[in-house]
Amino acid sequence: VEETARLLTKEREDVEKLERGGLRALLLSLTGDREARLSQERREELAARLQYDQARRDAEDLEERIRDLLQEREELRAAMALLAPEQRLILSLRVENDLSYTDIAAVLGVREGTVKSRLARARDQLRKKLSQSGNKAAAASSNPQKGGRGHEL
Repeated sequence: VEETARLLTKEREDVEKLERGGLRALLLSLTGDREARLSQERREELAARLQYDQARRDAEDLEERIRDLLQEREELRAAMALLAPEQRLILSLRVENDLSYTDIAAVLGVREGTVKSRLARARDQLRKKLSQSGNKAAAASSNPQKGGRGHEL
């Protein structure tokens, strides 16, 4: 009985020591670590959600741009169909086949200056057809950029 009483007394003293400082410190440190982990997880979740939302917006923008480009391509094809066959041919050789003026001249059996003037007239007619169909952006983009061919028609 004395041994049991001594063990109980020692246990009570150990509990009191822990309650005075050690247990409180231990509990506070455990809860603090848990709160820090939860806070970090919340930040990571928010960052992942923001990245997902941005990726979704980017995909929607890309889909819209693709739809616009497909529509522009169809409008361009329709306008090309309205051109005279010679004008379609010379534009096709220049734009679709990426031939130089010299190569086009050789294919058509004409001088390079003739190729340039025919291309200029074909571009003007195409711009006119695109403008008539209400496609101002495509009509404007048919003007080549200075310093390079760009999206030249």
